[in-house]
Amino acid sequence: MPNVYQVLQNKMPVFLKPSELKTKVPGQIIAGDPSVRDFPTLFQAFCKYFRTGGHWIWNGGSVTPSSGSILDGARNQGQCLALANALRFLALQPKPFGLGINEGELGEPSTDAGGLFKGQFGFGFVSEHSDLTSRGSVLGLQSNVFQAPNPATHLTLVSMATPRSGLYLWENHKTVSYLGRYYDPSYGRIWDNKPQMAKFHIKVANPLQRVETTPAGKQETTLYYPASGGGGDVYFRSLLPAEAQATNCNGYQGPFAALPGQEWVGPSVSGIKQMVFNKKN
Repeated sequence: MPNVYQVLQNKMPVFLKPSELKTKVPGQIIAGDPSVRDFPTLFQAFCKYFRTGGHWIWNGGSVTPSSGSILDGARNQGQCLALANALRFLALQPKPFGLGINEGELGEPSTDAGGLFKGQFGFGFVSEHSDLTSRGSVLGLQSNVFQAPNPATHLTLVSMATPRSGLYLWENHKTVSYLGRYYDPSYGRIWDNKPQMAKFHIKVANPLQRVETTPAGKQETTLYYPASGGGGDVYFRSLLPAEAQATNCNGYQGPFAALPGQEWVGPSVSGIKQMVFNKKN
């Protein structure tokens, strides 16, 4: 495939050979969709392409692929930032490669004034991890919150057999803002405001430390994050290192309606463990 959008990203003119014109890259396919007239219809065409046919895999990789490489079809996986950046970049490109929208009309996905959302208190949030077609796994990214036991009479360790809750706990999430709305290609949604993305809002930067006992009688120090939403506070437990290794997920368990265990008396949490977020999504 020709590197049309990577050339554009390097601010160079695009010259295509006749043979290359026959092979259109993803960005050209989207921009050339007859339904595309403005940014909302471009968003729909963008989602139609990248959210079907395995064209995009959502993961928390440490490297953010460039917008040009995504729109050229050279890269097909990454964080929510990568996909949001690609949508914005496509809208900014001149016709016939994009819409030619003025840059000032589209908010930056990674800024607070643009499409970045960190939750009501700035410490993260929990979303319903679903789109219009599925719940619990979106574009290959699974929920990172495991179901809490009911009742929570003791510490129930998470394993691969533990059901996931269909929720995802984020440090932040990136979208593209346009005329007061937030266009989210990762979830395939258009949000009227940022808080609409969240089911619960994490309330503190440092978790509450507790002491809990397993059914075998072993005591563990656990970390809980209080969150607001749904009419009251709930709690999410950060998985212990052994649980994270067993499930291959640096995730959480919850929501708990009440704070389990006993209050921890000892060193501060900063000396034990920091919050485990998927920071690149």
